[in-house]
Amino acid sequence: MKTISRTIPVVFFLLSFGIVLLTDGGVYPSSLAVAVIFMALALAVAGLLEGLHRETSGLFGFVLVLWLVLIAWTSFQALSLPSGLFANPAWLSLREAGIEAPGRISVVPGDTIASLLPISLPFMTLLAALLLFRSDRQVESALQVFALCGGAFAVFAIVQSVLFPHTLMFAPKTHYIGNLTAPFVNRNTAATFYGLVAVASIVSFALAAASSAHRRGRSSDRQMPRRAWVLLLMALAAVVALALTRSRGGVAASFLGCGALLVTLAIHFAGKKTSLPMQSAGRKAWGRQAALALVTLAVVLVVGSLVFARAILRAEVQAIDEGRLCIIPGIWQAIRDNFILGIGSGSFRFYFPAYRDPDCGLAATWFKAHNFYLDAMLALGFLVSVAMFVAIAAMLLRVYGTGLRRRKSKKPVVLGGIAAILLVALHSFPDFSLQVPGFAMSFALFLGLTATISLNSTDRRSIRNL
Repeated sequence: MKTISRTIPVVFFLLSFGIVLLTDGGVYPSSLAVAVIFMALALAVAGLLEGLHRETSGLFGFVLVLWLVLIAWTSFQALSLPSGLFANPAWLSLREAGIEAPGRISVVPGDTIASLLPISLPFMTLLAALLLFRSDRQVESALQVFALCGGAFAVFAIVQSVLFPHTLMFAPKTHYIGNLTAPFVNRNTAATFYGLVAVASIVSFALAAASSAHRRGRSSDRQMPRRAWVLLLMALAAVVALALTRSRGGVAASFLGCGALLVTLAIHFAGKKTSLPMQSAGRKAWGRQAALALVTLAVVLVVGSLVFARAILRAEVQAIDEGRLCIIPGIWQAIRDNFILGIGSGSFRFYFPAYRDPDCGLAATWFKAHNFYLDAMLALGFLVSVAMFVAIAAMLLRVYGTGLRRRKSKKPVVLGGIAAILLVALHSFPDFSLQVPGFAMSFALFLGLTATISLNSTDRRSIRNL
């Protein structure tokens, strides 16, 4: 019965992920709705059958409260209040045209309500991950599966990009021809995703290598486990896929995140001392691991500099067509005009044209701000969004600070979580990957796994061979 009670929510969890990743990242309302239903079932069944995990109950409560607050505020923005209270001035234009319509904070209340689905999916994923993956062994197995599946996606995307450049997954490709984007439509989202996969693969490889070094200290076995080599290949596949996206921001953010992870891992392993017999041999083993990490870092630096140099060249060539910097003053003006209440999630593409500078060009429609932070400030209001950012930052500092202090043997996982946050936080300045459901739930899963390791009180070895 225990196995069945765990299998059912995990199946729902995987079905939700599969639907999203096989439908261009869940950008279609129908597939997104089905994915939300499956994730809700996973969360409900896991909560009823498993209950809260003692170590992560505080984080679970924080995420739940934050999610409910966002739902309540977003719903309030779409409400029709008496006498047009708090209504956005945009509704006055309808009255001036002789059209009677109840005023609301949101300028497009239907889209604001619909935005509750993409908002909810990553929160539900994080909550479900905290319920489903509790022990160190479960988390490490889930991390390895995440890395292997992400690497498999990278291999598929590389083959498809090279052999079938006009195909995206299982349908004709109409955007970003010549750039690797699978399983997403946008190359920038794909770049952030494969950067996250690279982080997960590096962390899983580090755990496998550490476990192998520990076993080598107790026996004559000198073989690196096969799964470690497979995970290393998955990391390399993710890096190749990342390079083929040719995303400037994605490559730069992933380069910094993975580079920081490799440096901190090298320092961690180089300074680690073993309590096993033959300490000198143990130190040599850790020295070899540190040297391997440093060599890997050097390779990443060389490859990354070449790829990033190409991205800079593309930026110089296309700078005249780059409108992201040009529209920022207009977005800031829109934020100032809606400083307290915002305009409602999902309203950007309808509201922003009034603030768009004609000098920025009129060749395209801006559906998002291409800056997650500015988009949130405009949608939710400056005060609400900043309060949310501060609360999230404080919680992340507490969680991963605890992990760095208490989980010495699991430090690679904690460092991986910090590297992923750095990667995504940096790339959220020039892009909107967190607003794509498929990537948002992938990031939420990775946060849930690394946060659980950080907060677990035990510090026992729990590597399981796949």
